[in-house]
Amino acid sequence: VPRDQVDQVSQPVGELCVDGVLRCGEAGNRFTTNDAAQRRFVYLDAEAMADATGSSPVVLYETPSQRPSPGGGGWPLQRPLSSFLEFHVKPETHLVYSATWASLSGLMALMTAIRLRR
Repeated sequence: VPRDQVDQVSQPVGELCVDGVLRCGEAGNRFTTNDAAQRRFVYLDAEAMADATGSSPVVLYETPSQRPSPGGGGWPLQRPLSSFLEFHVKPETHLVYSATWASLSGLMALMTAIRLRR
C-alpha cells in the first residue's frame, strides 16, 4: 500500500484466523538503519515497530493454507512452512563459497607472480 493511501485501508473487524509462524524479527547491521519516527523500516525490528505503531511486538509470517489469498489470483505469494524450518544458507554453502574464493585468490596470486617474473 502506498504511504499516502494507508489511511484508506480498512482494518479487519471481529475474529480472524491466520496460519503462520511467529518470529522474533530480524537483526540490523551497520549498513542499515530503521527510522521509527517516519515509520520506515529496512529490517523487521519487532520492538521498534511495536513502539511506533502502538501494537504488540509480534512478527507473523503467514504460511499457505486452504483458504484463498486475500487479494485473489494467488497474490501475495506465501512462503511454504518448510522455508522456516531450515537455515536459509547451509554451512556447506559457505564452505563452497570459501573454497571458490580461496582458489580464485590463489590462482590470481600465481598469475601475478608469473607476470612479475617476466
